[in-house]
Amino acid sequence: MVRFSKALLSLSVTKSRQIWKAKFEFTYCKLCRKYIYCFCPIIKKERYLKKISLIPLFIMILILSACGGGPSTTMDVTFAEFTFTPDTVTVPAGQEITVNATNSGAVVHDLVIMKFGKTVGDNYDEEDKGNVFWEIKAGPGASVTGTFTAPTEPGEYQIVCGTPGHFISGMVGKLIVVAAE
Repeated sequence: MVRFSKALLSLSVTKSRQIWKAKFEFTYCKLCRKYIYCFCPIIKKERYLKKISLIPLFIMILILSACGGGPSTTMDVTFAEFTFTPDTVTVPAGQEITVNATNSGAVVHDLVIMKFGKTVGDNYDEEDKGNVFWEIKAGPGASVTGTFTAPTEPGEYQIVCGTPGHFISGMVGKLIVVAAE
């Protein structure tokens, strides 16, 4: 066993305790009451507990990273006067998507998804209805649920409200389709 003089011990504690401990793995042993490289059960237990306490942290990081803003097969959308919340939704290509739409507005609102590469001109009207990929309608204060199969072609799709005057007032959004993993 290596022993140190008190001067060397106090120097290592005050100036470079962390470096000293990291480089040579010297620890203050509560049982021996010395700074030594100790094999006593208390120090072994402390080292073990430090390693074990990191495992839940890594598990939590993995779980939270899986919950990131990636594609989802559920769209929860709220309609209000001239807004969609959220106004951008990401979904995986070719998957069945469930839309939970809540209308918190005072009038009827539509969620209309246009086909890929098609956008509404100056106003949403009859000539745009041929370019609709999918739509759902909700009355004032109502909640509706619908499903559709996401387009297989990745890209951005325009979302508009089909109620007259709402597109001009800025009730637009974006559906982002990403390749399925």
